[in-house]
Amino acid sequence: MLFNKETILFNINSVPVIGNFDTGSLIGLTESGKAFCDKIINSGIEIENVEPENLELFQALCQAGFFEEICVNKSLSAYLHVTQRCNLHCVGCYSLDSDRNCLKDPSTEQVKRAISQLAQNGCQLLVISGGEPFLRKDLGEILQYAKNEAQISRVQIITNGTFLTIEMLQQVKPYVDGIAVSIDGYSKKNPTFIRDEGIFDKVISAVKLTKKAGIDTTILPTIHTKNSDVMMEYVKLSKKLKVGISFSLLTCSPKDSVLKEWLPTNKQLSRIAEELIEIGLDGAIAVNDMPIGDGLDTRKSCEVGCKIVSVGADGTVYPCHMLHDRRLAMGNVFEENLSDIMTTDIAITCKNLHVDNFDVCNKCKHRYICGGGCRARSFYVYDNLTSHDFYCPMTKTYFDWISDQLEKMYKQ
Repeated sequence: MLFNKETILFNINSVPVIGNFDTGSLIGLTESGKAFCDKIINSGIEIENVEPENLELFQALCQAGFFEEICVNKSLSAYLHVTQRCNLHCVGCYSLDSDRNCLKDPSTEQVKRAISQLAQNGCQLLVISGGEPFLRKDLGEILQYAKNEAQISRVQIITNGTFLTIEMLQQVKPYVDGIAVSIDGYSKKNPTFIRDEGIFDKVISAVKLTKKAGIDTTILPTIHTKNSDVMMEYVKLSKKLKVGISFSLLTCSPKDSVLKEWLPTNKQLSRIAEELIEIGLDGAIAVNDMPIGDGLDTRKSCEVGCKIVSVGADGTVYPCHMLHDRRLAMGNVFEENLSDIMTTDIAITCKNLHVDNFDVCNKCKHRYICGGGCRARSFYVYDNLTSHDFYCPMTKTYFDWISDQLEKMYKQ
């Protein structure tokens, strides 16, 4: 038996680990475990020749899909934008473009076709987004199709919360695994920052209604330069509401004359990482579009256009929801098969992205657990997918801490 080609041996500080780019698996090794893995890399191994002291490690490697003979099903995560209509005017919205409130909604059948294509290509996580998804009267039918007909394992909705009613929630409840409510302020008194004024009570009411309906509920604050020092206030709010929390970072072009003032400075980015570490000591906190969350993974990139895709409200497939740029359009799922779209030149470019080839990142000791961060932020600054993420000060601070903690545990 041989390791598959996506297997790599490397160190996190002084800790030897073995990782797999395909599955994201990461296993810490003792010195004898490292020697065992080196032996497999050099000459392979037969099951009957595995020594008793290496049996547990060998079984873990098998389960995690490290060997050529063991096939691990690949899964796809997808954003599906079911409308471009929205009643709010949020600064830096990732889906804001010239079609906002102008593009006609795709038909129910077009949306179902997109879902069917995603499911056929291994989609296990479907995020329904917009615009505002709850503006669609057929949202329940769409979700029912995704869950029951297409049999997608996890279906989630991102909403601004301003249109939710208990009747709507009861319609979608059987078919949705979670609802994330975007939130801006942490109290009625504080500034609304990037969202429309006067909606705080309505959003909080939506969070309470969603929780009352028995749906797994998360609040989703967007962090930027003007609220990066009050992240703990959002955590306190989530605890008060007894719901989960996941942070999002404002991501846009620093060249944009309007939006650049909202982007965190390098000092703030490092401080955000320190805040996340402090918050995470009381339980892991996920950060959308960042390699930060539960545990460590092995990453060669953020997997845009490969394990992640995004479908616009016009059916256009993009590498991810942060890269709805016509230069990166991969095809149209309303008209083409996704299996063909995933073989186009842009898709192949995305598939071949590797942190070893990213400027700056290729010299970083954290590159195989960071994966080079967000490719959208590379594209926004350098017009390519192979430069470094300008939010690097945040991930570096975070992974410096993680690596130091792992090394302390290893030496105990």
